[in-house]
Amino acid sequence: MTLAHLKHLLPLALLIAGLVALWAFGLQRDLSWTSLSRHEAELLAIVAARPIEVGAAYVVVYAVTVACSLPEGALVTIAGGLMFGVVLGGALAITGASIGAVILFLAARYAFADIVPPRAAPFM
Repeated sequence: MTLAHLKHLLPLALLIAGLVALWAFGLQRDLSWTSLSRHEAELLAIVAARPIEVGAAYVVVYAVTVACSLPEGALVTIAGGLMFGVVLGGALAITGASIGAVILFLAARYAFADIVPPRAAPFM
């Protein structure tokens, strides 16, 4: 592999490194149904105190969850509904999911830009 090929794998490597880091810091312990129910009152108080900042942070967390393909996506979606209500929580979840999907798409597109076109050419 040449340096150009390795450069194309950098976005995927960063996503994988992010996933490993999240798990290394105890994501599976902190993102759980038990933890969500235990901290419900605290989360609602934080949202009441700073709704704009918490909403923006929620969108970022949701985008990272989708971009790294974390299995906790359902939990993060429910947390959004719990903290912001069904309508606003749903809108923020859709925004975060869209941003995360775009990040993942661009990373995969950039990583496989030199590999896929020659192999797909016979089928086009």
